[in-house]
Amino acid sequence: MAQLERYPFLKLDDWRAEARARGLEVIDFGVGDPREVTPAFIREALKAAVDERSSYPRAAGLPELRTAITAWITRRFGVEIDPDVEILPTLGSK
Repeated sequence: MAQLERYPFLKLDDWRAEARARGLEVIDFGVGDPREVTPAFIREALKAAVDERSSYPRAAGLPELRTAITAWITRRFGVEIDPDVEILPTLGSK
């Protein structure tokens, strides 16, 4: 864990702050978090669509996606893996 690099978007935040502190104008092409208020009708639709009890979505992914991922891993790293038990596409990852 000690050898892991710092999260890239944190580095970008630091560089952006340093540039602004030096008086530079920065055009931010970072993460892309929204700055505008989400319209009320969208927020209401989201609230209406959520059941009283929710569960996490299942993220098995399409078989074609898992197969494509394993093919890339084989080409890139020269290892064989089983797309049905060793690949799990995750939602919302960076």
